Amino acid sequence: MGNANETYSAIFDLFTYWGYSMEAEPGKTLGEILQEALDTGNSSEVYYQTLNDAIKRYPELANAEFKSPSWQQGGRYHSETYACVFELPNGDNYIAYRGTDDGGWIDNGQGMTQESTLLQREASDYFDQMAEQYGWTESDNIYVTGHSKGGNKAQYVTLMSNHANLVDECHSFDGQGFSDEAIQSFKEKYGEEGYQEVLKKMYGYNGANDYVNPLGNTIIPKENIKYIDTVPNPGSGFDKFAGLHMEEQMFQRDENGNAIAVLGEETEQGVMGKFSVFLSEFLMSLPPEERDAAAMFVMQFMELRDVAEGGGAVGIDGTALTSGDIYLFIERVLPKLLDAMLEEVLEKFGLDKEAAERLILLVKLWMIFASGKWEYKLVKALIDELKERLLELGHGYELAAKALDSLEKWIKEKIELIKSWFQKQNDSSDYSSFYVETSQLLHFKEELAQKKTQLEEKANQIREIRKRVDFGNITQQYIYYCLVSSARNLENEAKAVNFLKPWDTYLDVDTNTVMQDNMLLLAAGDMTVDDFIKITTKNVKTYFKI
Repeated sequence: MGNANETYSAIFDLFTYWGYSMEAEPGKTLGEILQEALDTGNSSEVYYQTLNDAIKRYPELANAEFKSPSWQQGGRYHSETYACVFELPNGDNYIAYRGTDDGGWIDNGQGMTQESTLLQREASDYFDQMAEQYGWTESDNIYVTGHSKGGNKAQYVTLMSNHANLVDECHSFDGQGFSDEAIQSFKEKYGEEGYQEVLKKMYGYNGANDYVNPLGNTIIPKENIKYIDTVPNPGSGFDKFAGLHMEEQMFQRDENGNAIAVLGEETEQGVMGKFSVFLSEFLMSLPPEERDAAAMFVMQFMELRDVAEGGGAVGIDGTALTSGDIYLFIERVLPKLLDAMLEEVLEKFGLDKEAAERLILLVKLWMIFASGKWEYKLVKALIDELKERLLELGHGYELAAKALDSLEKWIKEKIELIKSWFQKQNDSSDYSSFYVETSQLLHFKEELAQKKTQLEEKANQIREIRKRVDFGNITQQYIYYCLVSSARNLENEAKAVNFLKPWDTYLDVDTNTVMQDNMLLLAAGDMTVDDFIKITTKNVKTYFKI
């Protein structure tokens, strides 16, 4: 550690995040690409500043040849695989993998629970393609590197690619770990002793308060890991939090605040980093089913902004967070997590009880509004706390605080209605007979129509509040997300009230005819219920699910 390989790796990783990298032409040097960016007005980003400083500090990097980007391989790889090769004049090759972009967080979650993921396998395929294309041998110097998910890919390549023996060193920046299942597959391939030997090739460089690298099981040897004092992100709220994980924050600044190509000073792991270790250890200790749901939920949380804007995290293979994942997390994982936080966070991280309780309060608030699984007493307590915070913020937030009173009243009515309905269902434990009072159903339909209008009005009110309030810091961004999620949930509820219509309108003509022909036989006792079901089931539409 401490050699040029780690610095060069970090610089090439930074290149993969630079927007202009997509415009770069294979075969050109890094110096030529930077000059083109300057000539075309693409030199304002911090990425350019750092890269430009790099070729001044390390002249050999100016002549590093950019080769074979994954996005120019005829559609062979998904955009999330994002990788390229840099060859130095002395023949050394660096294979750099970019971290997670939109849609890749689900793959990260799968990496905590599965033996391998699609993006890990694609990263391995890309390395093998490059090794065969350029005829690399064990006499060549080959370095794989990446930041965040890119670091995880680099580790996976070092262990599982067909040409893994060609890798001399793996440099992972903020790269997360692996599932128990993945580690077992590594050991099956190499044996315990061989597995430990491969790990010696791996080096980890993590921001002191990075919250991604602890996810999963860390496999990089402790003696090969160092923590870097990151430059504070000048943003606020979520941007400041996100800055704890951004690779550009791992580089130092000069006396004028300009980015330079020198990694930050080595330091100790910070409080946020330690908390992430605690969270990861908790998640990895869960039974497989709970761990799967929790991993999916955590990764959905990482895409908070996309979700808040009406999007949703869908994995590169089409996998998405399900309502089952959410409810399993709420019902079984969240209570365990909150208990562990109260017990462990206070002890390990020196937070006072009030600070810990407020942290948990925010978690509960987000969970409740995200899931729609509401308990009125808890909702009221959270709304009261939220109103207090809004009023403390002063001018501009009174409207939001006032609106919460109306929201609280509506939630109470909604919950009572749902509870009443479920109570009636639970009381009807004997399903041997039933009756339907159509007049009551029609009355209920009219009430639902009114409720639909009310729900749509509430959704519009919440959206107006969201437009009029500036959500600047992390607490306020949680509020923002809750408002947007609530509006979306209300709209979904409004759509759902259209379900009530006569049951026979769900059936096709043939099914209705069969049922009418046999209904009297059933009523007269000349046909058993089982026989009636067998006859009618053949004609029932799939979605009727008898």
